[in-house]
Amino acid sequence: MAKIILIDDEIDILQLLEITLESVNHKVDTCISGKQALLKMREISYDVAITDMVMPDQDGIETIKQIKDLDPGIKIIGMSGGGIINADTYLKLAQHLGADIVLQKPFEGQKLIDAVHKLMS
Repeated sequence: MAKIILIDDEIDILQLLEITLESVNHKVDTCISGKQALLKMREISYDVAITDMVMPDQDGIETIKQIKDLDPGIKIIGMSGGGIINADTYLKLAQHLGADIVLQKPFEGQKLIDAVHKLMS
């Protein structure tokens, strides 16, 4: 069981991914912004952070940098469906800044479960 912080500004996606991860007994806290997640991470330690790349408040790139500054040992999964630039570009940047695994939206729930299990093994 992993302790996961899940960050996405799209509530429907956030809830779907939360249900998916909890269905295999992971403990999941959700946040609708990178700033909200960083505040929570100052109080609680997590095994994995999963963040969207395109968010209005603070993008995933900045969020990943700040998460790594706060907790260098945390595992990170970046996810993106694209935005102003294509998803592949966002995801390459995410990997460059410390994301361990990247997923292009849309993806099957099992792909996310497999990614978390890979990071925890």
